[in-house]
Amino acid sequence: MRFRLRPSIGNTIFALAVLLIALMAVVAAINSGLSVRVGGMIGTISRTYIPIYGMLARAHVRSLEQSLALRQAAIAALSGDGDIAAFVDEQKERGALVVQELTQARQTIAAQAAESSGVEDRVLLGRLDAQIEAAIKARAG
Repeated sequence: MRFRLRPSIGNTIFALAVLLIALMAVVAAINSGLSVRVGGMIGTISRTYIPIYGMLARAHVRSLEQSLALRQAAIAALSGDGDIAAFVDEQKERGALVVQELTQARQTIAAQAAESSGVEDRVLLGRLDAQIEAAIKARAG
């Protein structure tokens, strides 16, 4: 007579429950590790990209202010009333502020690229720096 050990239904259910708990533990560990990585990425974004894009936004606003001053000078010249020199001076002042904001953004990018350890971050910062450099050259030319 052969003796076969057949697992009971209770033992089978218990084994499945243990297996599911082990799988949940593995998923929780992976989730925890990825959460730490995402937290680091969010920190990098808040330290690097948000200040740079803030500088670029301020440069854009200054550029719009410069455009407004130039339009006001043209309107004053066409209508014959108003102080054209004041509008032209304001336009030059706003233009200098635009270049200052763009230069400051490039300096911040260079500092962040030197500090960054990731190759992907350096590539993205390099692309952003190239775009800002092109904007500065376009303003000068």
